[in-house]
Amino acid sequence: MKAIVTKFIPQTNTKPHRIRASAEGVYLVLSGTDHLEAARALASKMNWKGKVAEGGMPDGTSRVFVFIDKVEEF
Repeated sequence: MKAIVTKFIPQTNTKPHRIRASAEGVYLVLSGTDHLEAARALASKMNWKGKVAEGGMPDGTSRVFVFIDKVEEF
C-alpha cells in the first residue's frame, strides 16, 4: 500500500510557511501551497496514479494520503 505524509512547516523570519510531502524516503518541500497540492506534486514525481483517501494525523499539523486498492467500511 502506498501512502504520502504531508507536514505543515510554519513560517520563519526568512521563509514563508511550507508543506513537506514524503513517501518511501523521497520528499519535497513546497511553499505557497496546501497539503493536497503537495501530495499531488510528490505523487507526480513518483509517477503514482490512483484514488486516494485523506486523513489527519494526531499531531494536528500532518495529513496522510493513502492510495486505495479496495474500500472497506467499518
